[in-house]
Amino acid sequence: MSAHDPAQQPLTHTFNRLAQLLIPVVRTHLQTLTALHTELRPFLEEAARNPAIVDQWRAEREAEEALGTCHCLCGAHPDAPGICTGTGAPGRDIVYNGVPVTHCAPCWQAKQWQLA
Repeated sequence: MSAHDPAQQPLTHTFNRLAQLLIPVVRTHLQTLTALHTELRPFLEEAARNPAIVDQWRAEREAEEALGTCHCLCGAHPDAPGICTGTGAPGRDIVYNGVPVTHCAPCWQAKQWQLA
């Protein structure tokens, strides 16, 4: 089969049409990546000059992660010490002074007994 073979024409036409449809998508993504690179470049250059910045950022993220997502006041359920999993559960918020505070399921359950 040659490129001029009539059996290949529908496939060639489909491929060309697909390429034409993808051009704006690729162009948009390229513009987004270029803008992102432009925005991040000063930070990346500073990190390359001063690696301690990256180490500090990493340490801060690790410290945040170590805190977990359960923000209960474990002292608020003294009858059940040590039950906190550290992982907040969706829908397990308790409102303190008008502020919703995410709790893990065990802490939420322990607090419910006190609220009842």
